[in-house]
Amino acid sequence: MLLVDQGLYIGTVADLNDSQALTDAAVTHVLSVDSVDPTPLLPPSAKICNKWINVLDVETSDLLSYMDICFLFLREAVDTGGAALVHCQAGRSRSATIVTAYLMKKYQLSFPEAYHRLMVVKKDVA
Repeated sequence: MLLVDQGLYIGTVADLNDSQALTDAAVTHVLSVDSVDPTPLLPPSAKICNKWINVLDVETSDLLSYMDICFLFLREAVDTGGAALVHCQAGRSRSATIVTAYLMKKYQLSFPEAYHRLMVVKKDVA
């Protein structure tokens, strides 16, 4: 799990199993961009608001239709003093797409500018 922006982390599905890291990062919201329901993996004792975007990791998946609801979900986490973790299976494509779009909208950045911000933190995005 890597900090990309204030209150915004990117990670993998395995990060859901690290309840201590989620607590230490003050994660209050988890945005799962995956074809597998993440609910069983979330720590049962944690009070985490979860949103699941059910999409496959294929080029033809429609993430664009979910951008606005993802942005609002992430902004809610940050605006209420919490933090959000955006993850997919490997933390490289679907989650990176959502995080890049969030940065573009939040800061009115071009795609290259937002993508560069993500790449500074996470070199292995697809």
